[in-house]
Amino acid sequence: MSFTRFHDDPNRIQKANLERSAINDYTFNVPGNTKGSHFFYDPHIRSQKNGVPLYNTMVNVESTLKNIGRPLYRDNLHLNQYQRYDSYNGKVNPTQEVKTITNESRASHPAWTYRVYCPFRKDYLFYDAQSNISIPFDAYLDTNILEKDYYNIKHYKKI
Repeated sequence: MSFTRFHDDPNRIQKANLERSAINDYTFNVPGNTKGSHFFYDPHIRSQKNGVPLYNTMVNVESTLKNIGRPLYRDNLHLNQYQRYDSYNGKVNPTQEVKTITNESRASHPAWTYRVYCPFRKDYLFYDAQSNISIPFDAYLDTNILEKDYYNIKHYKKI
């Protein structure tokens, strides 16, 4: 009998637990609108996400966003001030990379070097390449009749 309950499938349970645990959910990896963002001066690399607001202590940032480091009661005002328990001190400073990773294609491989090569072969063939395109096939032939017509005693063993 097949297993048809999708809720009790072990792979689905494992995936749901992985989604619910939410380890490092709040990793801020979206490009920011600041001047000091990560940038490559290479024309062949297009940066998609540069991670401007990254922190060294991302687990502490996530814990702060989920209020794990703060007490749950609101009676004591001294312990309930969130600015005293701020853990955003390990910010990663963005840098600019001036060194290019790839070379310019026109500088390393100029176009005039490829003009010598012909994209197709001009050689003449020794035989007609289109001679065997359509092979005649005789359909609806009875093989018993063909065996009787072309019977040769040399090819068959006597028993």
